[in-house]
Amino acid sequence: MQTVRKIVDLEKVEFASFPKRIAARLIDSFIVGGLLFAFLSLSGIDILDENIKDSTILMVSFYALLFSLAYEIPTLASRGLTIGKRVCGICVVRTDGLIGIGFDRAFVRTIVPNGLTLLPIVGGLLSLGSQIWCFFDPKRQNFPDKAAKTFVIKIPKPYQLLAEPEPDFIEAEVVDGES
Repeated sequence: MQTVRKIVDLEKVEFASFPKRIAARLIDSFIVGGLLFAFLSLSGIDILDENIKDSTILMVSFYALLFSLAYEIPTLASRGLTIGKRVCGICVVRTDGLIGIGFDRAFVRTIVPNGLTLLPIVGGLLSLGSQIWCFFDPKRQNFPDKAAKTFVIKIPKPYQLLAEPEPDFIEAEVVDGES
């Protein structure tokens, strides 16, 4: 079976700005949070209860991680886009320019910041620091990008519309048996 994979010429694209990345993260967080809240409500777990138990907090944290992984990994692996990234006009690509970063890179890219937040006391600060790293990087890579060998690029408006033709800087490559 032949699969068409798209390659981006990284010399002709603009790396995503920090505000666009933050906006995309906020949109995705609201989506995951809304789905998580609906799930917990339907499960009868009252997270707004003042007398919530530590075990319930731990369970909710586990579900939050699970929902985040289930939302981001498949979308990043196949298209390099989440809903938030699409709305903000940014896309995740491999460092070789391939769109659709693959399951392994999507997993690493998602688990690094989420895993850091699970560390007691310093986890939140480490996760924030890993995201802010892109301020100091010439290609605007944060720590999860470096770990997964990915870039976040700004995609031009015509590519965001599925009915529009592909822009000239995206080349198609046919790969046998690879998805």
